[in-house]
Amino acid sequence: MPENIARKLLDILDGLKSAGFTMIDAPLRHIFVMENEELKVVDHVNGFKRNHPVPLKLLRDLKIILLRESFLMHVQKLDPVTYTEWDDFFNKNQMDFRDIVVGSKGPDGGVKVDSAISLPLIGKGHQGAVYRIAEDKCVKIYGKLNHAKEEQNVLLSSQNLPFIPKVFETQPNYTVMEYLLGPDLNSFLKKQRFLSIEISKKLLDMLVTMKNNGFTQIDAPLRHIIITKDGFKLIDHVYSFQREQSKPLELFENLSERKFLRDFIEHVKELDPKLYSEWEGPELEFSWRRKKRSSLKP
Repeated sequence: MPENIARKLLDILDGLKSAGFTMIDAPLRHIFVMENEELKVVDHVNGFKRNHPVPLKLLRDLKIILLRESFLMHVQKLDPVTYTEWDDFFNKNQMDFRDIVVGSKGPDGGVKVDSAISLPLIGKGHQGAVYRIAEDKCVKIYGKLNHAKEEQNVLLSSQNLPFIPKVFETQPNYTVMEYLLGPDLNSFLKKQRFLSIEISKKLLDMLVTMKNNGFTQIDAPLRHIIITKDGFKLIDHVYSFQREQSKPLELFENLSERKFLRDFIEHVKELDPKLYSEWEGPELEFSWRRKKRSSLKP
């Protein structure tokens, strides 16, 4: 991180403190760089409500993009008093992920998490929240114990499959697994002009392997596929052994949104004609024509 950016971030935090804010913090997505490289901060709903004496969200976001230590190095040089205050705070308030409580339902329909937790939040959904706890590890903390049990059953029984994340530890409410470094397939395909047969083959291999290994929900949503140096990895397996679904309907819908469904189906027809014939039907036809139908008047 350039020193001038670190200085500007410190100026923001000092300004919030001087103005009487109790939340001396700002996540990176709320900081905008203007044309003159001046920084502006938005979204101050909780500025006088939440108590963040140190920038928990800012440091958490910087850690995710591997710039936390660089920023702190500049802080130690530019403002040693503030650096010491932050260091003392974290030494006194070190949080073990085992102490984190995740609510079963938040206001957005997903699980409920405490925004003041200093661990980097990778993401959250309907079943759990995922925090990064080490360079190569993350933990998924579940809102309901039955969701934890169901997903752990899938993960632990399928560790031999190449697309299943490695599991290090399980307890009734959490699973520690490998941290997957790379973009999700949905984000990757947004930047592609066509769907390569190599990607189709990897998707097909994953779906066939799932079927051959006892998965009852045969699906692979694009946002659940992470592209890593070791190949595709699939996340979110709570219902893999619970729901009966023989066709990858959500994958069809996702590919249709990216305008790649027809390419994918043509690849499947070439690579696995038998499976192609099994997939033909109203569900596939609906996915193909979904957008067109939505624009028609009743």
